[in-house]
Amino acid sequence: MVIQYMFILILCISGISYAFAEPLMVYTDKQIYNHGDHIVITITVQDVTGDNAIMHIRDSYNVTSSPIPIPVSDSNTVWSAPFPFEREVFAEDTYHVDVTYGDLFASTSFQIVDIGNVVVPIWVKQVAYLWANGEVSTSHYIDALENLQNLGIMQTSSDYYEDDPFIPYWLSGITMWWLGGLVSDDEYVTMMQYLADNGIIHGL
Repeated sequence: MVIQYMFILILCISGISYAFAEPLMVYTDKQIYNHGDHIVITITVQDVTGDNAIMHIRDSYNVTSSPIPIPVSDSNTVWSAPFPFEREVFAEDTYHVDVTYGDLFASTSFQIVDIGNVVVPIWVKQVAYLWANGEVSTSHYIDALENLQNLGIMQTSSDYYEDDPFIPYWLSGITMWWLGGLVSDDEYVTMMQYLADNGIIHGL
């Protein structure tokens, strides 16, 4: 009896929880994120039922995201956010990840800290992709870049803002590098500001 008690005590102290694991657990890959980071969430279940897990992200005011269904086919399911945290969507705050799986519920929390880094909204990148591929006009892309100015992400002091929209075609290649992650948001925005301020881009 004493040996059994000591064995259980050793398991608890060492953190081994095979016999005592919660039926549903949720983890984030970090506790603190900055704007521009992608969150990775792991959902662990004891019994795989074939149901989807349903995830919500909730802020400190209990404003909750739309439900995110996550297929669960194994005891450990890893979900990576397709888009990074954007300042316009996720303010600096403490957030909660709430997961339901059948009748089970689990939750964890994380923080977003605003360090002032440049993060271009995903919809602007989508317009940039279409422009670089010749699917939308330069005027359309200039409109998207003007929204960056309205958001305070880009600041130009160009004398050519009243001219007809113009972006050199060679910038489409650099734009694709940016969209592919070879150029950072900060580098791309700084370049576009310089080109606008020096009359190479018109309409901004």
